[in-house]
Amino acid sequence: MSELGIKIAAEVVKFVEAEVPYEHRGTSMFGCDCTGMIIGAMKKLGYFKTYKLRQYPKDWNLHAVAGDNIREELSKFAKEVRNGVILPGDVLVFKLKNCFAHAGVLVRDKTFAHCYVNAKKCKYGSLNTGTWASHWAATYRFDEVKLNHG
Repeated sequence: MSELGIKIAAEVVKFVEAEVPYEHRGTSMFGCDCTGMIIGAMKKLGYFKTYKLRQYPKDWNLHAVAGDNIREELSKFAKEVRNGVILPGDVLVFKLKNCFAHAGVLVRDKTFAHCYVNAKKCKYGSLNTGTWASHWAATYRFDEVKLNHG
């Protein structure tokens, strides 16, 4: 388990515990979306100081038009985990309607933190069963070398 991963997991837990409301393109404790929660947590840890949000459609159903933005952006700062071993702090990417349209951060075992419009706030999800388990498509782990150069 990496020290960075533990710190990332601890930061996103704060978003869930505070029941931060869903806000499209928000990146703070006042409101965020799924990627905004991750960006906000990383900024609290001293990363992403100059990161600029990309433009993407407001309606997640239109995400297919936007392509693969979540994974494209993550690849600038993280490496895809392909061996099946997931650790706290890893970013989980979910495929909805044939596109990569949602992300969360593993906080322990198969529990992750995320924020999505239907929940109206940051909350926990599970990879054990149900919707999120069936839509989990990729995992990324932040790379300190890439983070320090990005």
